[in-house]
Amino acid sequence: MNKSFKRVCALLLCLALLCTTALAEPSGLEWASGGYLDDYENVQFQLSAQFQELIPYSGDTLDMMNSLLNNLSVSARLLGNEDLQLSLCVAGEPVATLREEQTASGTALTTSLLPNRTLVSSGSAMDALSAAGQQEPAFDLFAAIREVEGCYQALTDAILPYAEQKTASYSIKDVGSSRWSRIARLTTEQSTELAPLIAQVLGCGMNAAFREQLAGMTYQKGFIVGLYQTKKDGDDLAVYIRGNVTFPDGAQRAISYQWAFGVNSKGQRVDTYKFHMTKSKTPRDNREIDATCKRSTEEGVLLVNSQSKAVIRDPETGVTTTTTIKHNLSGKDGTMEGSYSSSVRTALGEDASTSTFTVAPSLKLTSSGEMATLSGTVHVEQAEGKTVQLSLDLLFAQEEAAGTQEDLHAVADDRLPQSSLTQNLDWGESKTAQKQAAEPPIGYTAYAVPETETTVDLDTIRSATRDNLMDEMAQRLAGSLLKAIVSLPEEAAALIRDSMSQEDYAELLTRIAD
Repeated sequence: MNKSFKRVCALLLCLALLCTTALAEPSGLEWASGGYLDDYENVQFQLSAQFQELIPYSGDTLDMMNSLLNNLSVSARLLGNEDLQLSLCVAGEPVATLREEQTASGTALTTSLLPNRTLVSSGSAMDALSAAGQQEPAFDLFAAIREVEGCYQALTDAILPYAEQKTASYSIKDVGSSRWSRIARLTTEQSTELAPLIAQVLGCGMNAAFREQLAGMTYQKGFIVGLYQTKKDGDDLAVYIRGNVTFPDGAQRAISYQWAFGVNSKGQRVDTYKFHMTKSKTPRDNREIDATCKRSTEEGVLLVNSQSKAVIRDPETGVTTTTTIKHNLSGKDGTMEGSYSSSVRTALGEDASTSTFTVAPSLKLTSSGEMATLSGTVHVEQAEGKTVQLSLDLLFAQEEAAGTQEDLHAVADDRLPQSSLTQNLDWGESKTAQKQAAEPPIGYTAYAVPETETTVDLDTIRSATRDNLMDEMAQRLAGSLLKAIVSLPEEAAALIRDSMSQEDYAELLTRIAD
């Protein structure tokens, strides 16, 4: 039965993770929405999911998946933007819980899937944990804007001793016109002095690996750093950087950068961004990024229209990757409508492929007393080329999240394994199991549970340790879900039953009953 059991557990885990996909953050979506939940002190929701497409499944199998998903839900509460509580439920009964709370030094996370452990981080412990195995994006527009707002003035102030200030006539599309400029044409020595500040501005929104490259480059004579303003002593309008640089490997590259920002005639905040790095000699590793963003500044109004396009060539493989991300979101008085899309095209010579991921929310927050309830739908779709691989509807129920606040942390003792799947399913009771007493499921790992409460610092542990924590959670979750689901009515449990032989399914029920 071991192979069948492993397949079933993998399927259960997949379904659970798909339900919690709505809690993940596609690139910049949370920040783009202008802090959609921030205006509400306490928010709750109850989430479920239904498949429209899931390659390679179709027909009866998809129907059985949806029948099972009808019994699977996630309840959540966000209290005072400081206390996040999640509960994964089967037929309304919690099988796993998670809680993240603000602390004086960051956040602390506890979950029923990691007994006797408190995970801490200076930032979000949930983000630090879920980052295991994830690849950092090459560029994030909203991170770039957020970061450069906090550091550009240190650079533009530092060029004052070397800059020429004079009237200007510089028109910036969608942003405005500059009538005053501060331009510094730096010597090699001056560039060396300002190198950390220049690299910091250029690195905003970039991934860590590229920031490290920027930090090690040197600047050739005549490198330009400039600031454009609306008028003398007026508002800042654009930061401009251009010149030739030498990277630590000795290769020379040309860099052209401009970040412009302002408020248009409609009262919208407008940002435009350009970063072009080119190399004339092979192997080329050009990096060309262009982006625009418009956001409403009106209180209570959500309006975000943005597009970023990053074209990056890998010099080792010759593959050119083009990533295009779009946000088109609007809303008022607690509503959110629109779409988010991410398209990744990889090309090598004449061979090219495109992957697309889209999220289309239609949501509303309704206040009742001190609690706001999130309702509506989010449609999620993933495609390879023109073929839709995944089409999923995430459904936010209008009724209150199931259970009381305390219920979100209470998991019935007979549903959650104390240390491993072997305690959820007793491998030594039935006749067949007696023959397999020393043979756990294929892929099973015995994780040791600390005897006393232990604090785990996610900011300092090795990535392998973080991966092990995620694997342990997945294994416990699969066991808890399996036991809960086979107790459902026959129609809801059909997906499990039809994934196994009659003999194996009967054996599974025997072990659970024992």
